[in-house]
Amino acid sequence: MRNGRDAYLGQARRFLTLAEKEFTQARGPRDDAGIRQAAEKAWGAVVQATNAILVRYGAKPGVGTGRKQDTLGRLEMREPRLRAAHVSDRYSAALLVLHARCFYDGDYNLDIVEREIRRAGDYIQTASRL
Repeated sequence: MRNGRDAYLGQARRFLTLAEKEFTQARGPRDDAGIRQAAEKAWGAVVQATNAILVRYGAKPGVGTGRKQDTLGRLEMREPRLRAAHVSDRYSAALLVLHARCFYDGDYNLDIVEREIRRAGDYIQTASRL
């Protein structure tokens, strides 16, 4: 399972690198499409880091955001380290801010998107330590 976990973490880091690059390029000219794409790549980083967490704790990553949310919630109930890291809340926040509001709805504040991209990086670090 370690190899699967490492692959997911590697993918998460690649998504995050793309998100940071696209956000930096899009912020100055306030390129709406670029900002939204950066947010979606940061969301992809969170999804891949979540897959790494799920694999680490013996769960299948599954398909769909709802299934991942449910699985994280169940794991948090039995795993104190996950509960202490608030992984389910962090996943849900990224889902709302990056994926739903920014990417899909186009409703965003640049400072908040930048913060959430940073938080995606923090989430990857947490996933690598759990």
